[in-house]
Amino acid sequence: MVDFPGVATQPGDLPQHPASTASRTASRATARAGRQPRAAIGLTMLSAALLLAACGGEMPQVTEPAAVEATATSTTATEQPAATYRLGGTVSGLAAGLTLQLQQASETLTIEANGPFEFATPLAEGAGYAVSVTGQPMWQHCSVASGTGVAAADLGQIAVSCGAAVAEVTTFAGTAGAGTGTQDGTGPAARFMGPSGTAVDRAGNVYVADRDANMIRKITPDGVVTTLAGNLIGGYTDGPGADARFDSPYGVAVDSAGTVYVADTFNHRIRKITPAGDVSTLAGSGATGISDGPASSASFNLPIALTLDQDDQLYVADYGSGRIRKVTSAGDVTTIANIASSLLDLAVAADGAVYFIIEDDQQLYRRAVNGDITVFAGSTNIGANDGTGTAASFAYPRGLGIDPSGALILTESGGNRIRRITSDAVVTTLAGTSGAGSLDGRGTAASFNVPADAAVDSQGNIYIPDLYNALIRKLTPVAP
Repeated sequence: MVDFPGVATQPGDLPQHPASTASRTASRATARAGRQPRAAIGLTMLSAALLLAACGGEMPQVTEPAAVEATATSTTATEQPAATYRLGGTVSGLAAGLTLQLQQASETLTIEANGPFEFATPLAEGAGYAVSVTGQPMWQHCSVASGTGVAAADLGQIAVSCGAAVAEVTTFAGTAGAGTGTQDGTGPAARFMGPSGTAVDRAGNVYVADRDANMIRKITPDGVVTTLAGNLIGGYTDGPGADARFDSPYGVAVDSAGTVYVADTFNHRIRKITPAGDVSTLAGSGATGISDGPASSASFNLPIALTLDQDDQLYVADYGSGRIRKVTSAGDVTTIANIASSLLDLAVAADGAVYFIIEDDQQLYRRAVNGDITVFAGSTNIGANDGTGTAASFAYPRGLGIDPSGALILTESGGNRIRRITSDAVVTTLAGTSGAGSLDGRGTAASFNVPADAAVDSQGNIYIPDLYNALIRKLTPVAP
């Protein structure tokens, strides 16, 4: 039903008079005429316009109803991403085989070679940056230039320069000129009788073979000295702590579990100490000899120094027999080389090569895994020359250690110097002069009196038993 305005069409409307009906019919016709469709109106207007134009009149503009867009068009402009910039630079002077660590904000970058570097995290425009060295290469010092600023473009101008570090020599335990003794204590309060061998465990504890006291001493990283095992009365006894006895123990080594091994020199045995201080015999019958075999039947002739390889296999410098011996964890002994000269000390590299020194010999030797023995560094002449291989010279090498980078630390009883030899046989002097003394200081300003051995911790710090000064000295790498 179509509803028209003003016309009653609902059921129940009152009937109308016939005259009124005719009037309604006329009115409806008029209403229909007024409700013509929009298209019809448009055609009528167009016809009128054409007629007007034909008569010379101006055709009016016809405006159609605006179309409704199906979707709205966004007027919001697309936001551009914030600018970011790269950050990097160049490293120079880094020694082969060493690494350094750089820090920028929360990112750490490890660098293993000279040349360009770049941080992985880009910088936002306007962000500040500050690049620093957080991990120095072993016995080098690196510094950063142009390492701070605000990012406004790609940055590649950071310069990291590396060079040799300087040895800062300090007295770690004992007091110069205070005489010898067996007192435990912290730092200068402690006393030693004749420190001749050292080793460092993974926690940074230093172990000392106090030869003339027949004791094995322990020093914490804070310098607290205690007696781990042994007493002044020389002899041969297994047992706990002070109940155990040694006879002039020259050398020590410590494995990854914290077990300490002792070259019990005049007992011709290899002893073993647990972290709790319990002493037992690992190998050696006590008889002087060169017999290989099981622990109780093997024999040694004045074992003087010990070292461990990366697999915790124990090597012995057998002074009296001139042999390099190897001892398993069960105490089985084998001979791996007969040097036929009095061995003083040895060290094992990561590749299995054994380096050793001989009494009254001015050269450092290398035994390869295949058994070949060659001169690694040092000439036949006594001297103090730095250099590469046989261009360098030593004055009575006495002790050997090895640092985490594979470089050897050699001590001289005649030259009273501490030397460092890289895996490329480059020899440098870290500290000491030819004259005996007990001065602390940097490099050659420091002095020693028969530095007998060397042990190196994970940070490159070197610990020296300064035998005739009855001190434990420490060499720390610092900036020049």
